[in-house]
Parts: sequence; C-alpha cells; structure tokens
Amino acid sequence: MSANASTALRPPAYHHPACHRLLAAVPHICGAVAAVWLLCAAPLAWAQAPASDAVDQSPVVQRAKAAAVRLCSPQGQFLGCGVIVAHTAREFHVLTAEHIVRAAPQLVLQRLTPARDGSLGPRIEHRQIEVLRADPRTDLALLRVPTGIPVAGELTLPTPDDRPGPKLKSAEPPFAAWVVDWNRGDALEVRPTQVLRRHIARRDTASQAVSYWELSTASQPGMSGGGLISDSGHLLGIASGNSQQHAYYTDETEIAKFLAQ
Repeated sequence: MSANASTALRPPAYHHPACHRLLAAVPHICGAVAAVWLLCAAPLAWAQAPASDAVDQSPVVQRAKAAAVRLCSPQGQFLGCGVIVAHTAREFHVLTAEHIVRAAPQLVLQRLTPARDGSLGPRIEHRQIEVLRADPRTDLALLRVPTGIPVAGELTLPTPDDRPGPKLKSAEPPFAAWVVDWNRGDALEVRPTQVLRRHIARRDTASQAVSYWELSTASQPGMSGGGLISDSGHLLGIASGNSQQHAYYTDETEIAKFLAQ
C-alpha cells in the first residue's frame, strides 16, 4: 500500500453533471521520485481474456450478475450501478457510490430476478428506496429497498484468509479480478480486469485519506457504484472515480468500516 496520497479522483465525465467536479489532490510526489518510479516499474502483462461463453458461465460472473443493480433517475436517466450486499424475505440492501445518491435524491433501481431453474430471469424496477447512510469521504452509500420478490443473490466481503495482501500470496497486486458494467439496460456485463495496487488518496484536502484499489484501465460509462469482485466471488471494492486513466475503487477495508457504523 502506498503511503503517498497524491491522486486526484474524479467521477468519470459521463456521469450526472453534479458529479463532474474534479476532486482535489493532495500534494504531488516530487518529479524526481515519480521519474524513478516510472523507470523502475515493471510492465504488467495482460492475461488472455477467456472466451465470452466461458466468461458468461463462470460462477463468479453469475454471482456478480445476480447481485448487480442499475440506478436511474425517475425520468429514466442512467446514473450508475450498485451491489446487493444483504437481503431478507422482505428487503435488501445495496451498496453504491455516494456521488450517485447526491446527484439524484430520487432513484429508480433495476435488478434481475431469479428464475425457477436457477438462472437469472427478467428485470424488475423498484421505486421505494431509502438511503440508510452516505459518506462523501469514502464515496459510499447504503440503500434499503423493501420487496416481496426474491433476490437473486448478494456479494459479501472477503474473510481475512481471502483478503488480498501478504497472507494471500496469489492475490497480492497485481492480480486478476472482475468489474460490473450495466450501461445498457439489456446488456449487463461482467468483465475481467487487473488490479495494480492499493493506493491512499484524499477526495479533498480537508478530508481523511481513503484506501482504494487502482486498476489498470479507466472506468467506462455507468460503472460508478459497481463492484470489483475477486476470483473467489467476494466484493473487493466499489467504483468511485478515475485519475490519469486509471479506475479507483474504494476498497474492502473502507467498506467494512462503513457497513459497521
């Protein structure tokens, strides 16, 4: 984990206009240190992407799709994504990005329903949504949605044994993971990605530092609030913004503290 809080995070430019402001950066790393880092950094090779049919049938992809939600305004404007993190027979809870909730006080939530054969069925909408809490510092928000219709699935945080880091050598950065993109209503995608490192950054100069996962590529349209999922099917992060063509996801340590409040 880097101790340098030098990243200016911003939501992708395609988000709601209220989210277009740049997020203030902490003091930059001096040019000499940055140059040394660039010269010494080893190039990262992308693994060959699996065939689309294999990806669609992957258990991780199916779990991610079952827990994914799509957030829109009442007028139908697409705002971003979210992840179901808990459910009962009467309600479910969704984790998303705070800047989405701030941009649109009223939300419409879309999700896929479970079919009788265990697959994913048709998409349904929910308009009764309560914001349980929201934190601008970490860019996290928790929603409660009452329902009598079964939920297809949820994603949980990794246990200490599954969490990326020194205890799990196979998942030290860089490592492979998955991201959710539901930009088009009829095309929920879960794509492979590569996590480069943990990064400490501040959303503004007055706030406390936040721990993020930095990805090798930028977020695509509509991915804010969507999940970063490990190969074991656990939730590792929530999409927050981009900086210098790299996506940043608020990581699982920040999510755990936020949910425990």
